[in-house]
Amino acid sequence: MVSNELRNDIRQGLLDSARSSLYYATLAGRYRRRDRSLKYLTLISATGSFSAWLDIMPSSWQSPVQLIASGGVALFVLWGLIAEYARKEALLYTVTAQCEKIEDKWGSLWVDVKRGVFYRDNDIVSHRDKLKQAGREWTQLTGYAGISDAPYLNEACIAEASKVIKKRYAT
Repeated sequence: MVSNELRNDIRQGLLDSARSSLYYATLAGRYRRRDRSLKYLTLISATGSFSAWLDIMPSSWQSPVQLIASGGVALFVLWGLIAEYARKEALLYTVTAQCEKIEDKWGSLWVDVKRGVFYRDNDIVSHRDKLKQAGREWTQLTGYAGISDAPYLNEACIAEASKVIKKRYAT
């Protein structure tokens, strides 16, 4: 028989892995939008359509506007190089995929425990510890890459993950 404490720990691991999947997927989407926005701003600043817009301006404004536009292009390119949104987005999608795999394994463990597949707590503890370690290894990569936390997003993902887990596993 599995102790209530261990059962709760497994449920918490399942919830945390679901939250991680949602959190990193949402964060990756934010970095994708930032990357695309920056690229579009650079493109607009550097294209001929901007030049056409200059033609309808009074001539006294054209030089300052061209200077500002050139500075904008340089700023957007520099910002893109420093922020590295595309690299962070790719890493976040990789972490998301791994978190989803870990979530599936937590779900399988939860189902096995509910069905009584494991006969000893030691077997469950060993499996649980491996899943926790795998989750930590993947999520630590985001810190190494300079991806900052978003606590408000984390809270929203906890609530959403709780709904998903309750629905999926009737916990």
